[in-house]
Amino acid sequence: MHNRLTDLLWYLDLHHAKLKDRGCNLPNIFLNLPEYKINSIYNKFYFTGKHKKEQLSVEKLHGYVKEVESCASQPWASVERWKQFISLVLDLCHSARKYIKYLEEVNQSIKENHLSIDFICNKIDNISLETREKKEIFNKKYNDIFLKLHNSDYYELISLDTYFPDNKRARYEFISNLEVNFAFTLYRYYHGNYLGTLNFIWKLPDFDDRSKTNEAQLILLANKMVPTFFTRQMKKNVIEKVGIKKLN
Repeated sequence: MHNRLTDLLWYLDLHHAKLKDRGCNLPNIFLNLPEYKINSIYNKFYFTGKHKKEQLSVEKLHGYVKEVESCASQPWASVERWKQFISLVLDLCHSARKYIKYLEEVNQSIKENHLSIDFICNKIDNISLETREKKEIFNKKYNDIFLKLHNSDYYELISLDTYFPDNKRARYEFISNLEVNFAFTLYRYYHGNYLGTLNFIWKLPDFDDRSKTNEAQLILLANKMVPTFFTRQMKKNVIEKVGIKKLN
């Protein structure tokens, strides 16, 4: 039991927050282990080692749970002095199985989406538009975007995705603080899956010269650029395609 229970707890070590978000709470007896009491983790190598970061899988989690449940059904586990502990172990297994069910539902949904010939999301509900006015002084890290806008026409569609940092948090801060010496509209389409967000901008003239008609046409053009794709390569193709798209 000791080794199998350790394997299960080790596998769940980095994912307590995910389980908690789905109502799959671990019994307090396990959360009161020394490292967890100081809000730490045991598997520190996961973050410090240079290896592929593995997510929870249905197959592996099911295998660990099955091994623990098998031990919990042995004759020794029915001895009175072990009953309370075994009950907590089974509660742990129940939470793990609850999360397995959630993963199975997610996987099934993804399979259905991949087989669908229709749009998965309503584009109107998944876009955001924001106008940002020009700033005389701006961070130098946005200089490439400034030069791109400088060399573009008003209402010319430009993809931002090639300018973003690789780190997710850095991307968020990058786009949240994006300001240059031009006014522009920021168009963002949220895919709602691992593909993330598709981001476009276009340069705007001075306020009195702005055209609602041109703005509406650019939004329609951006909507057309949003693909019904499911691979990173297709997303890359769309971004490259933007380079030759321009509002006439």
